[in-house]
Amino acid sequence: MIAHTTMRMSRTETTIKGRKYLPFVRIAQKPNVHRRGVAAVELALISPIWLTLVLGIVEISQALRADAVLSAAARAACVTASLPGTANIDVIAEAKSVLTANGINSSSATVTILVNGSALDVASAAQYSKISVTVSMPTTTVVVVDMITFLKNKTMLSQSMTMIRQG
Repeated sequence: MIAHTTMRMSRTETTIKGRKYLPFVRIAQKPNVHRRGVAAVELALISPIWLTLVLGIVEISQALRADAVLSAAARAACVTASLPGTANIDVIAEAKSVLTANGINSSSATVTILVNGSALDVASAAQYSKISVTVSMPTTTVVVVDMITFLKNKTMLSQSMTMIRQG
């Protein structure tokens, strides 16, 4: 294979096995003056959509995080309720301490305790009684951006846990 290179009109022409190859040549063009400001207009059109999408993702992820924390609070409170020698005040304090430890304001949380389907004190529950603990709170307490609420249809976040009373 013999390569032969010659210079013509400021372009390099390469000949390989008798065929001529021209390299890619970039031709300098004048910038189009009619496209000035297009990027600014595109940004102005896309930024509200992008901002709404980002705020929605943040709001939904915060609600999912709060739902996971409510589940942990219900589980911890139900474990406390299933132990002998505990009262409703201990169960409520445990649920609220889990919420507070995870950065959620527990003042608006509601803890509902049912023993065998009735609202009784867990101190009076017999062994092998079914104890259910429900922890709920308004969606507005976990929303980051209050001006755009993607969770308008769901007003309460709630998690429940059921266990059997021990010894």
